[in-house]
Amino acid sequence: MCDLRTTHLDRFICDPPGVCTYNLTRTRKNGVVVNAGGDSGAPMFNRSGDDGSRIRGMHVGGCGCLDGVGFHHKVSTIENNLDVNTSLY
Repeated sequence: MCDLRTTHLDRFICDPPGVCTYNLTRTRKNGVVVNAGGDSGAPMFNRSGDDGSRIRGMHVGGCGCLDGVGFHHKVSTIENNLDVNTSLY
């Protein structure tokens, strides 16, 4: 999905029965479905230069509707929680 706009860097989502995930990035693209069941764990990238990209996070969830809202773990959150560093080639 191209042209997602980051709207917040500090959001959370809660699943029943109230288990919440914090420190999420919220993205949006009005009028399109930006995520669906099975998308969790997918990487989130943005363009870097003319032909490159940079990893920005990992998809967590969203509404799966035309509201166009998605939530993502930031790379820094993943690195801190797993005590790893992202390797760039």
